[in-house]
Amino acid sequence: MSEKNFTIGEAIGSGWGAAKRNLGYFVIAAIILVVLFGVLDRTAAFLTERHAVLSVVVGLSSGVLNLLVQIGFVRIALKCCDNVPPRAGDFFNSIPVMIKYFFASLLYCLIILCGLILLIVPGIVWAVKFQFYPYFIMEKGLGPVAALKMSSRIVDGSKWYLFLFDLVSMGVILVGVLAFLVGLVVAIPVVMVGTAFVYRKLLAHYTSAETAVPAAV
Repeated sequence: MSEKNFTIGEAIGSGWGAAKRNLGYFVIAAIILVVLFGVLDRTAAFLTERHAVLSVVVGLSSGVLNLLVQIGFVRIALKCCDNVPPRAGDFFNSIPVMIKYFFASLLYCLIILCGLILLIVPGIVWAVKFQFYPYFIMEKGLGPVAALKMSSRIVDGSKWYLFLFDLVSMGVILVGVLAFLVGLVVAIPVVMVGTAFVYRKLLAHYTSAETAVPAAV
């Protein structure tokens, strides 16, 4: 495969365009999520010394909501990449793949942990190599193992350039943090859609050469 199937400028530009087109949506989503997670965290803290069981329930609810938000944003990023306006229901439409996403994320974290134990560098390489698993779960309906394998396949030959893109993305997020955190409302969508753009580019290049996607497991 070619070492360069996309350009970082194209990817960030795609994310910037989507962030501007849907700024109102992202601002409202950010406000709702901050308030919702804030209420759940405060409720859990309040119940910790008064009702341990209810505190655990609230904590688990926050965890489930966090998973739903993560996979929901993958759907939203793909829609923005296709110039389709996102909707509030996109989060709820992601519920059917939450279990797959949870187990795939668990595997991904274990893989990175093992890599970090092996002198750190393998962990960084594997983090880059397997990072697109959520997109295969959301868009292709693959299971955890198949999604991780497909991420590895489309990244093959582009790992170092993709690593550079990830560094630039971290820089964009850092700029958002430095802008009194308010900048994250723009920075996160830019990176989110930019990553979806890269996924689409890598997948298109792979399918043009291989023309095969494995079944879900």
